[in-house]
Amino acid sequence: MIRFPMDVVARPSSRISGAVPGLIPSGLTVLFGETGARKTFTSVGIAVRVAAGLPFGPYPTSHGLVVIIAAEDVGGVEDRVAVAVHGLGLPDTLPVGVMAPPCRADQPRFADAVIASVRMVAEVRELPVALVVLDTLAASVDGLSLNEDSTAGAVAGAMHRIARELKCSALVLHHPGKGDPRRERGSQVIRDRADAAIRLEARGAASVATVEKMRNGRAGSVVTVDFEPASRLIAGETVETLIVSRICEAAESGTHQGDRRDIRPSKDMSLVLEIIRAAGPGPHHDGDIRASAYVAFGERSTAAKKKAFQRSIRALADSGLIEAGHGTVRDTSGHVPLMSPPSKAATDRGTGDRDIPPPLGGVSRLVPSVPMLKLPDAL
Repeated sequence: MIRFPMDVVARPSSRISGAVPGLIPSGLTVLFGETGARKTFTSVGIAVRVAAGLPFGPYPTSHGLVVIIAAEDVGGVEDRVAVAVHGLGLPDTLPVGVMAPPCRADQPRFADAVIASVRMVAEVRELPVALVVLDTLAASVDGLSLNEDSTAGAVAGAMHRIARELKCSALVLHHPGKGDPRRERGSQVIRDRADAAIRLEARGAASVATVEKMRNGRAGSVVTVDFEPASRLIAGETVETLIVSRICEAAESGTHQGDRRDIRPSKDMSLVLEIIRAAGPGPHHDGDIRASAYVAFGERSTAAKKKAFQRSIRALADSGLIEAGHGTVRDTSGHVPLMSPPSKAATDRGTGDRDIPPPLGGVSRLVPSVPMLKLPDAL
């Protein structure tokens, strides 16, 4: 197809697309950092917020199904996701799942198997796919050298194909080079094929992400990610981990000090957003939403409930997730409802189903009626 300037100007901008527009665009993003930079904790924080449609700090997200391919520690990633969901006060029905890699990521059938598995769940859930995460690149090739262009190129090609056919973003976790921590380890093909590259460094109790590359966009943005300890009872045992608690962006440069925009989704904010989405596209009378929220807030004073509700509505409106005013409120994100309206028994407790261990452990467990997926040698 031949395009003329008027066609180019009129087309939708690719610069605002992706799971986290401005940070994780459509296509392939590489997040790399030393061991201890908290790559997995950060990626789980991103995944949970994308699945919930909550902003990642100052960045909006594209709500949809998120799947993490855990090549290093499936059980550990499952636990971290479960604790993060619980820590943000989100429902265990959140569309974020974990799966083991079906084979080495450089093999041709890898993309086939991942696409088939994720697409089946997305169709049953009636959700778009927003993000597929590979944790980590080195573990996914089972010891093969990433210095080889053929190996690095095969994995990059597979993740690009996954992103293209599922119409989503792909995020690959990786390590830095031994001689240059500002570059990815292995072949130059990894950087060349990536649409975005983000370097993650541990700085005390926080991690700092610097956008080193952004195709069709501006590199140089710096994001500071703060963490806090969290725990949850899973299968009779208390699991303790770190969860992302706050995300701030510095305008540019290599420092994370100074004025920063800070949006920290609270449990109350998440609960109010769930109620609005469960009610449908709207607009809805704010009194109806308020009444449901007051019940869900549980045993608090009326004044405390009023303050929590007003603060949540204001934060959601500031984040662009809802539109509120003139006595009405409506979801402006175009997202489907995340959950069914909470049962009376659940809202009487003010907790919903948050204490129930989540249905994680494989992509298909996002949909209880679908049996565990079997990933054969060839699809």
